Amino acid sequence: MEFSEAYFKDKEFKEMSPAAIMYMQLIKPEMMHEIYQQAIKAGFALEPFDPEKVPVGELVNAMRKAVYANDVALRGQLLKHEDELIDEVLDRFIKSGNDTFIDHAVFVLSLTQCDIVDKLIEAMPNFKYPYTQSVACIVLGAKGDDRCIAILDELYHSYKKDYPSESFEQAALYGLRLLLDRRQEHDHGHEHDHEHEHHSICTDENCDHDH
Repeated sequence: MEFSEAYFKDKEFKEMSPAAIMYMQLIKPEMMHEIYQQAIKAGFALEPFDPEKVPVGELVNAMRKAVYANDVALRGQLLKHEDELIDEVLDRFIKSGNDTFIDHAVFVLSLTQCDIVDKLIEAMPNFKYPYTQSVACIVLGAKGDDRCIAILDELYHSYKKDYPSESFEQAALYGLRLLLDRRQEHDHGHEHDHEHEHHSICTDENCDHDH
């Protein structure tokens, strides 16, 4: 199917949905600090701990804790040891119903340099909970390729039909938005490279400026 800005013309983005917040935090990570500071002031932060002191073998378990003040540091530690931990994060994400773990997993899986796309695509039908499957769409948008367009489009329509009182379809929609954002950024980067290449050629002393 054709995938461009036109795809979104008849779609409704709900800016206060969980998927919208995840999307905004991924594209504007500076928002995370402000959000967590507000959570701390509201009394939602549990007893703080230092993620850098958590043994590597316990980092994945630490993802179940609500550590608003240390979320960025915890995710940083997980990504620092991603080669060792990413498979466990993904496996537990597929089965998880713990909201805190799920939130951490979405960001870690979206930011990892490890190749998780094939495994995640294969796992999409096997998620234990519909909500967790839905936010996995954000990860597919952040990490996936054109194979994911049809998958996310199908899930978008499926969620709208099967879960009309939920906002699961928003995760598929924002996943598609991320995919298009990345494609446009990639295309823009190539255009910039070509412009730079042309400029470099034309600044050569042998360049024919009238050509």
